[in-house]
Amino acid sequence: MKILGIVAEYNPFHLGHLFHLEVSRARSMADGVVAVMSGNFVQRGECAFFDKFTRAKMAIAAGVDLVLELPYLYASSSADYFATGSIDLLVDIRVVNAISFGAESADVETLQDIADILVEKKNALDQLFRIYSAEGHSYPIAHQKALEHFTKKTLRNPNDLLALQYVRRLRERQATPELISIPRTGQSHHQSAGAIRRAARIGEWKHLLPDFCLPIIEDKKPLFPEDFFEEILFAIVTSRDLQNIHGMEEGLENLLKENAKTATSFEELLEKTKSKRYTRTRLSRLLFHQLFHVYKTDMDSLIGTNYVRPLAFNETGQDILRLVKEQSPLPIISNIPRFRGTKKEETLFEWDLLTSRLYYRKAQLPFDTDFAAPLLLL
Repeated sequence: MKILGIVAEYNPFHLGHLFHLEVSRARSMADGVVAVMSGNFVQRGECAFFDKFTRAKMAIAAGVDLVLELPYLYASSSADYFATGSIDLLVDIRVVNAISFGAESADVETLQDIADILVEKKNALDQLFRIYSAEGHSYPIAHQKALEHFTKKTLRNPNDLLALQYVRRLRERQATPELISIPRTGQSHHQSAGAIRRAARIGEWKHLLPDFCLPIIEDKKPLFPEDFFEEILFAIVTSRDLQNIHGMEEGLENLLKENAKTATSFEELLEKTKSKRYTRTRLSRLLFHQLFHVYKTDMDSLIGTNYVRPLAFNETGQDILRLVKEQSPLPIISNIPRFRGTKKEETLFEWDLLTSRLYYRKAQLPFDTDFAAPLLLL
């Protein structure tokens, strides 16, 4: 059985995602598709537009067979953590033969060549990265300037950089699935997820989604970062250890506390604090990490830990999940009260439950939504 793996957020699912899924399935000639998907908080450091079960339903309706949740600590972090968690999960379920991702311009060979440099020259790159970061460059710019010492090949688009991190992690894991890069140019006539979220703030937007998504979201409340602003503000002004939050750098905590005194919205707080070095996305991640008290020590201790959390599947997905149960060393969480893992696995999963409680309250969903069984969608 050939199984294709995809890392996704589907925030929300749109026509570009459908294009990627259909082309990936055709090119891989896969018998089934597994999507590793962010949960209720996503990689840009925001709440998901719709809850994870709603987005998983969209994915199954589109043709994905099994949707697995990417744990919160990976899903809400920078590209290297995000890629490490998602690729490790696809590798460690031990059933995936091919992995597909979207990219702007980079082909697989280019990504593999640069990934080799990232792994082989890691220590030198880390040192150069620190130098350029200290000069005030943002994370992606400092990363690129360090890389330019070893190659003339450049990747600047966020989708290319994320694809590079996927390939880098596969190289570190010495995993060799078939890699499929789908150029995003083929979906340029579709609205992006970001454009759809922006349209939802000001008016008509549902026509931008595939028709099969509309019944799924009919009674769902979309969420925006502003919905969490008061809680984020309170967490900042009352914190006594802001400097220890994951992603915080020396001095930034003071700027955040000062700006929190006068900011009247999430957007205003970002605008007041952003700079050449601190991008909006990085700051947004930081604000949500502060909200949930994610410390540097949490990431250091739990990186490399994982589990299998099915959110939704169809009949083919059931068959894939049976193979995962037979072949994977990872624990499978299908019944939360009965879940027993290692201390690290249980701690990692507690972050998903903790962060989701506030999300469900804001989305006007039942407090115990996470405790429902995975969705079987025929």
